[in-house]
Amino acid sequence: MNILICSLGNIRQYKEDIVYTIHHDDKEKNGHFLQKLLIDFFDISLTSIFLLDTLSKINNDYGEMCKELKKEYKEYFLKKANEKTDKKVNAQDVDVHIIPGVGVYQNCHFMGNVTDAYFLALYEMYKIFTSKEIIKSKELKVIFDISLGINYQSNILYRALNEILGVIAYFKPVKLVVVNSEPVFSTNTPNIHIIEEKDIVQNVIFESEVKKRVSNPYSKLPKEMKIEVNKRVFSKLGEIIETRKEAVRNTLENSHLFLKSIYYGLPLLFIIVHKKIKYKGFIDQIINLFREFIEVKNNEEVCEVLRKLELSSGLKDIIFSQLFMEHFEELFGKIETEKILFSKLKEMINFIWKIKDNLGKSQVSSFLNKEIKELEKNFPYIKDGEEMIYDYNKIKMLAQGKNTEGFNKTENTKVKNSDFDEKRNFLAHSGMSSKTFKILKENSEVFIIPDVKKILGLAR
Repeated sequence: MNILICSLGNIRQYKEDIVYTIHHDDKEKNGHFLQKLLIDFFDISLTSIFLLDTLSKINNDYGEMCKELKKEYKEYFLKKANEKTDKKVNAQDVDVHIIPGVGVYQNCHFMGNVTDAYFLALYEMYKIFTSKEIIKSKELKVIFDISLGINYQSNILYRALNEILGVIAYFKPVKLVVVNSEPVFSTNTPNIHIIEEKDIVQNVIFESEVKKRVSNPYSKLPKEMKIEVNKRVFSKLGEIIETRKEAVRNTLENSHLFLKSIYYGLPLLFIIVHKKIKYKGFIDQIINLFREFIEVKNNEEVCEVLRKLELSSGLKDIIFSQLFMEHFEELFGKIETEKILFSKLKEMINFIWKIKDNLGKSQVSSFLNKEIKELEKNFPYIKDGEEMIYDYNKIKMLAQGKNTEGFNKTENTKVKNSDFDEKRNFLAHSGMSSKTFKILKENSEVFIIPDVKKILGLAR
């Protein structure tokens, strides 16, 4: 599936009678409307247009401003795209997304943290890339056009897009093509250039510190206003979730552990935490809350759009977790969390971390491959109908034909090595270290039973 993501600037100032030319892979095509040329040239199925809210016609209702802006630009886009062509662009194949800007435009001051545009871009792209059509596609090619709009807009969209596509790449081949047109100031026949073309490598953004918040009062607000905003936010959160701060903290911790399990290749931790990742509604409500705190003043004395809240990186963790989970559940299906058939566990590991494809290329895949092989070696020493805690030393004794009766009692009396770092050992063994799970053999089939408390304790 091929999709186009582009930004547009002020269409009221665009020049007419421009003829664009693109030449790529021994093909050449001309067109009067840049985005329609790209749609035809790359056989685009879906076009997503990103606009800054600074393009809006100012009134006293921010929601109405964005609604009118979307309507104006979609009508413009469809009109231009469908001029002088037999191959029409359908309205349902074009969507428009608004992200917040900063600065003075049309004599109106837009105020807020510039990173809000990045977080809103992540949110809008999350919505784009969780459509059933995209999830079920066999492969994905994204054309990103940075010809129009302003510099920081392109930079923010590029960053967000790369991060989102890194998650999608766990599930299918993804290619990114970045295009840019020559400026039209001095010519009416600009060329479109391919400035980057790359295969996206699977990657999830993970930071070691657990985030504490999804939003904060805008940093430049007066102290008294920050206090008032915080009070209102907690009141609103109370309408969204019953336990307020505690629930937000749990959501952030679960998202953190989930991303950690993917980043480090910890399949048992993934299995434990994944069932908690159900945050689609929560994400929508946080964005709605953010928008509620956008205030517009427009009168003879002043014109300003003030965002009293600024979004923070906790929201990013939740978005990446939910994005991954929606693709995983749709493509892989449900997985048992209490007693996992070992063959199903292997299937899941290969599905996510693609051991065969990445062996020798990825340290995570190499570690997982080693642990799975070591684990499988021990299965012959476990009797049918037996359930035992996975312990390296006990398994070693069984392999040597030694009697393990009273083993657990002896082990418990041993003095622990003060230099032994159990958490580091847990990561080194892909979260399948000694005594973190039980092995059960039933009718010659092997099951893994995670020790939830132990694994969560080591992962935190």
